[in-house]
Amino acid sequence: MERAAYEMGETLAGTPYRVTRHIASGGMGSVYEVVDVSLGKGYALKTLRGSLVNDAAIARRMREEAKMLGRLTHPNVVQVFTAGVTQDESRVPYFVMELLIGSTLRDLLRVRGALDLRTAVVITLELLAALDQAHEFELVHRDIKPDNVFLHRMKRGVRTTKLLDFGVADLVTSANVDPSTFFGTFRYASPEQLRGLPVSHATDLYGVGLLLYEMLAGAHPFARAASRDAMTQAHLYETPALPKEWPSPIRSIVRSALAKDSADRPRDAWTFSSRLRRAMTALGLELRALVTDDVILPEIDPLAPTRVLTDPTDCEGTVDVTRQELVVSDSPRDALTRR
Repeated sequence: MERAAYEMGETLAGTPYRVTRHIASGGMGSVYEVVDVSLGKGYALKTLRGSLVNDAAIARRMREEAKMLGRLTHPNVVQVFTAGVTQDESRVPYFVMELLIGSTLRDLLRVRGALDLRTAVVITLELLAALDQAHEFELVHRDIKPDNVFLHRMKRGVRTTKLLDFGVADLVTSANVDPSTFFGTFRYASPEQLRGLPVSHATDLYGVGLLLYEMLAGAHPFARAASRDAMTQAHLYETPALPKEWPSPIRSIVRSALAKDSADRPRDAWTFSSRLRRAMTALGLELRALVTDDVILPEIDPLAPTRVLTDPTDCEGTVDVTRQELVVSDSPRDALTRR
């Protein structure tokens, strides 16, 4: 039995967590702001759809994943405190995480469009720093996208990047008995994911390359791909056009990160980061922490309706990659209707 969304004021069965508001929903489940009634402390809690995997398998994997994620202490990774399943008939799996203040990179891009080079690079460097530590623990995120990058407001107006949902995609796929099933977001999937090949650290670096392109251009490199099939074809075969106004070192870095063959991408997150830093030094641009004036985030109304993804290429989902027909086509694609 799959549990519907929780209501404000409702307590998850068998836990001390009471819902104070519903933040967002996606293909994998929902995110809530909750309070631990035993401590009076606020957290963010993400529930996974019970239909994704077998209950026993997901419960076991969630406990194992929580232990692993607890080892990640990097300031650019959202802290995961615990995981479990509700003690009722629904047996809803959940993660409990630190409560962040601010907005996702997705929200920022919707309001601002293209970001300036310095802001985009700082966000990218902080994201790469998070991945550098995670990759040391052999954790691959698998779903790098603007929705999973949060710009957290700290004291004195300083902003910092937080990588969300680390290990959730890995958790689901690890519990799935069919290794040929792709789980993730088509718009931000790497070629190897769509081909059903093993993922690696380079898979995450491809996602970072997509985000860097989108931050600088104000649009996804394959924005014209309006369907899942078209997006898959683009990731596998198309070389994105790089704006001529971008500095040459930046163009080279983005091109390398978006290489179709994972072996042609930066060797690791540290190498990617080092190349970006050298490029900024050569351009005479000083790197500094983001502050409120750099990142004017949209005001999020806590009582506003829950955000639900509607772009078919931007939704999470599963697909048996062995059944996809990946055929190169020379016919023009319809333009994507922008929201």
